[in-house]
Amino acid sequence: MKKGLLWVLLTIALLYTPIFKEKEIFLTFDDGPIPPYTIEIASTLEKEGARGTFFLVGKKVIEHGSFVRELSEKGHTIGNHTFSHNRFNQESVEESLEDLIRGEVVLAEQIGYFTKLYRPPGGGISRIKREIFEDLGFKAVFWDVNTRDFENRGSLYIILKTILISWDKSIVLMHSCPSASKSLPALVKILKFLNFNIKALPTERFTPPSFPTSEIVKINERQKLLLKLIGMESFIEGDVFLLERALSNIRNYNEFNHFLSNVRAFERKAATLDEELFWRKEKRRLEIYIRRTILRRKLLECLISNILSLPEKAY
Repeated sequence: MKKGLLWVLLTIALLYTPIFKEKEIFLTFDDGPIPPYTIEIASTLEKEGARGTFFLVGKKVIEHGSFVRELSEKGHTIGNHTFSHNRFNQESVEESLEDLIRGEVVLAEQIGYFTKLYRPPGGGISRIKREIFEDLGFKAVFWDVNTRDFENRGSLYIILKTILISWDKSIVLMHSCPSASKSLPALVKILKFLNFNIKALPTERFTPPSFPTSEIVKINERQKLLLKLIGMESFIEGDVFLLERALSNIRNYNEFNHFLSNVRAFERKAATLDEELFWRKEKRRLEIYIRRTILRRKLLECLISNILSLPEKAY
């Protein structure tokens, strides 16, 4: 960006934005991780002492997992942008919840915890779905300012729109895309000049589950609905949830050890190099499956805990 244009932007911004009071602004980036743009965006923020919030797509996380860990370790906040990035308004409640859970599992595999923060693909979600996900413990994050950078907008448009519309504690929507990466260095410098504190949204994690000591728990209709949505229907009898039986089933990992032992035995008995390579590949695939299944079950425990602790309210 030319220096003359930069000063024009600063002048315009000064006319509209008070600089005396420090203001908070949260830059959020959807649809990553996408090399090299997500990496460039994070690097730009870090060079200026700023941090961002990245809502990541699960199927892309599988491809670029090591970078996701690095983002988290460097102080950026990680949010769930579902596994497939399918629009919620084109799916049933069950399909959207499954997409959210799958995204949660692959994120936790990399960052070591379950994040409550999620952003619906495209920002669209029905009131019913939002309330269901909220009761399960998830927290939807939307935005105040849409830069429309995904439309390949120029740097001038993105910078002007962000500065002139933003106010204290604004959440700005951007994406892991070329136009965001290109405009961000100048945008960050101008925001800092105008006394904006560029921060990541606070990390919000699912807390370890806490359960009643009784073997069975009386549940209301709302809790019954939520438990059925997460696959616990077989542990519901009338208005009672068979808690101990459900937890015993979730925590039973014996079958995994059996499957893994069999595959290892086939690997050891392989008669040719091709057979050995095949069973080694199968062992890695099975290990990934087991790891993600265990994470999924741990998340289910968190969801069950949240459901059983819901206060009575009218729906």
